[in-house]
Amino acid sequence: FEFRPGDAVPGSLVGYVPLPVRADPSDLPIELGADHALVVRMQAASRFDFARDATLVYAGPNRLAGTGAAVAEVVLRGDFEALLSWIVGVRGARPFRVSTLADPPRVVVDVATG
Repeated sequence: FEFRPGDAVPGSLVGYVPLPVRADPSDLPIELGADHALVVRMQAASRFDFARDATLVYAGPNRLAGTGAAVAEVVLRGDFEALLSWIVGVRGARPFRVSTLADPPRVVVDVATG
């Protein structure tokens, strides 16, 4: 998850949750094309720039297809009160690791393929 240059890397909490995953804040179930849901929660993050003029800064898709053996898809779960969350649909309960990078600011979630 990449943010704009100059932005702080948000705090993150990543972990598996039981299916079905529910949208935030509507609580509606989210269809997921995988058998495991890895939720990525980022605090002090949003698709909007509320510090300036509430401009939408991420206008990309809310659902992205996975490209490897481990990740089936990535789906927006919610963007509410500075808590941005996405679901990584994973094929099987695989180990993962989370790291951050600074230039540009990123939260990186690596899911094992083997």
